[in-house]
Amino acid sequence: MKRKTRTIKELLELLLENSCFINEGLCDLVRRLQAGGVISMKEYMILREYFLNNEYPDGEKFRPYWWNPGEFEPRVEWLKLQIARYSAEPKKPMNKFVKIELITWGIFLISVIVIVVPLLFLFTALNVPERVQKWICFGLGFILMGVIGRVVRKRME
Repeated sequence: MKRKTRTIKELLELLLENSCFINEGLCDLVRRLQAGGVISMKEYMILREYFLNNEYPDGEKFRPYWWNPGEFEPRVEWLKLQIARYSAEPKKPMNKFVKIELITWGIFLISVIVIVVPLLFLFTALNVPERVQKWICFGLGFILMGVIGRVVRKRME
């Protein structure tokens, strides 16, 4: 049975619960939790991405450890701070522009599959040169994206 992917806040709370197992750092803890089956590979990647994109405590970049390896307290304090931030921040509704873009790209991808892929098979059957095929498909894709974008924006208004 597939387990639901936990939120960042839930994952940070899980790290805090398991902070007694910190040997080197938080990345090492996350690696060991994934290897032990406590978190999924997807959750592992979410946490790694979170660490890489988060603000370093002292503002310095490209350092293997934010604190000295094995230091327990600063890591626990940082986890508590991150959890508190997630508790304090209200969930933001999806931006209307983002929603329009997601819908537009979704329709575009479906259109490419339905229109452009069969067209490529037709071109191949008719021995149309590959360079011409690419230009026609690129132009058609460009036109499709413009038309779909306009239609979606009008309907969303």
